[in-house]
Amino acid sequence: MENRTQVLNKAWGVDVQEFFVLTNKIRASLPDDIKKANRLVKDAERILAEAHAEAEQLMERTRREAERLMNDARAQAEKLVDADEITKLATVKARETMAQADQQAAEMRRGADQYALEVMGKLENYMAGVMHQIQRGRERLERMEKTETR
Repeated sequence: MENRTQVLNKAWGVDVQEFFVLTNKIRASLPDDIKKANRLVKDAERILAEAHAEAEQLMERTRREAERLMNDARAQAEKLVDADEITKLATVKARETMAQADQQAAEMRRGADQYALEVMGKLENYMAGVMHQIQRGRERLERMEKTETR
């Protein structure tokens, strides 16, 4: 083995023992960085899934509330349809109630959209941090590789 190592050292100008030591150092440091990156990606995926679930729940609550308001408006309108004067009043009241329900539903949708934007902004910042950590890890490995090749 020693003769083979000496031949390789002379042929390539590489200290084989040092090569194996450096290779083992790189192998030892990579799993931690990869595990960290995988954890960060899983965390980001979990946060995104939670944000999506919250947004879905909010949209469902908004839909149910709008539906309830519309049903209330229809029920009120039906109760008021007894005479011409009552019919006119009922129509006006129903339109007002429906307009109010539409306005409330629109406000709830805007609130849900705003919440989704905030969650996505936070997720974007979190992912930027993850990408920054990955980049730092790559740069550290590249620096290690450059210093070890000198």
